[in-house]
Amino acid sequence: MSSYTFILKRAFFFLCFSIVILMGVSEDSYIHEMFGQCDSAAFFTCGKAWVEGLIPYVDFADGKGPFLWLIYGMGYLISSTDYTGVYWLSCINYAFVFYFTYLIASVFLKDDKYSIIASLLMSFAFFNPLRHNEVRAEDFALLYVSISLYIMCRILYDDEYDHNHIGQDAFVLGICFGLCLLIKFSFSIMLGIFAVYYLYWAIRNKQPIFIVILKYCLGIVISCLPFMLYFLIKGNFWDFINEYFINTMFTVNPGGQSTKNAVVRLFIWNFSNLLMGIISALIPIWLGIIKRDRYFLLISVLFFFLIISPNAQMGYYFNICSIFAVFLVICLLYLLKHANLKINRLTLWVASLVILFSCVMVHLQLYHFTTKHSHTLKIQSSDNASRTIYHYYTNIIKRKDKATIMYWGGLDVGLGAPGRSIPACKYWILQNGATESMIKGQREAIESRTADFVIIDRDDEEKETVLENLHYQKHDSQVSGDHLLLFSKQSL
Repeated sequence: MSSYTFILKRAFFFLCFSIVILMGVSEDSYIHEMFGQCDSAAFFTCGKAWVEGLIPYVDFADGKGPFLWLIYGMGYLISSTDYTGVYWLSCINYAFVFYFTYLIASVFLKDDKYSIIASLLMSFAFFNPLRHNEVRAEDFALLYVSISLYIMCRILYDDEYDHNHIGQDAFVLGICFGLCLLIKFSFSIMLGIFAVYYLYWAIRNKQPIFIVILKYCLGIVISCLPFMLYFLIKGNFWDFINEYFINTMFTVNPGGQSTKNAVVRLFIWNFSNLLMGIISALIPIWLGIIKRDRYFLLISVLFFFLIISPNAQMGYYFNICSIFAVFLVICLLYLLKHANLKINRLTLWVASLVILFSCVMVHLQLYHFTTKHSHTLKIQSSDNASRTIYHYYTNIIKRKDKATIMYWGGLDVGLGAPGRSIPACKYWILQNGATESMIKGQREAIESRTADFVIIDRDDEEKETVLENLHYQKHDSQVSGDHLLLFSKQSL
């Protein structure tokens, strides 16, 4: 079997695994209803808006990068009235994540079947329901983190590494950095630790430093250049800089976070995540699996956590760190391998099915338990308050195709997705930690009656009065537990 055929077979295997497992754990899939989305609903709306001709960071903004919106825009092109297009892109994305996790394991285990099982077991880390309840930016950036980590492991720990590939690897690391920069820029800061250590390794091993830096920078330029050219042509380059970098730093860090707060978040609130990362980095040293550059993993884990923790108010922020759990899995399988446990083809298939079924069941059950609300599975009874509320509002919004929509004072909850609604103004949602200009922008859009539909919190009597005075028609589901009110510009 040629190496090319072997790679294709492995990639196809991981794609099939991703399709099945994401069918269960991703709320974008066919077996889930569309309510319950938040971040992914906003990304989908932004991608849709871009496809429909709106200008990023001028006509709409939400604090994320253009590459993420491009991904969701492609999902919209695949399926314009639900998230199944995004589901298929997620399957492709995770097929490669599992593949590069498999390659990382191969560097240490030197055994194909054990490496496959290591990769599949990582599904418990990637889709841990305590942190993962919908596909987000972290999921798509995870691919580029896993590629970068594989390159670093191959360089540092593979005795057969060909130093002639140093320029090529620097180029790929640069591309990964650039694409993470255009998804969520904090991810690229995390990848910076790989770049620094790569440069240190090159200097230590007397590699051509100029070539390394040049190729790395070239990778960043090539990945970012198409987006920068688009922004320059559209005349919104500085809007991109202001919204994506400057405003986002204010919204994620309102008023500034003290060093004390950062330390508290890192060592107390997120202690369990940090402890798992440290254990995953240290046990390979203890078992003798890693004998040189022994503290690269620990340095990387600590740096990732240091960047995340000051603003890590949500557990899913740590999904980007889940790739480091592969080293704990590698250690467990390393012990089994050296206990002379043989894995044949039948054992591999049985293990794959058990892992697949277990991960889906664990995710669905724990997600239901930890969130304490009805899940979105379509096979559940239709007597579901959240489902009834969602369809009541979406059926009204769908009466006007591609209507403009605004969540006044709140986040996107996906009500406009089935009707292909697009943002009514730049700040069509109000981000956490919103600046005064964002609040003012929403108010001005309301007063000019830009939005065809406006969603508010039902307890906000002031906003309700303003909309009624502007002759918006109120729609109320009258369902217990509904915290929203919908207003339409036209009588429907």
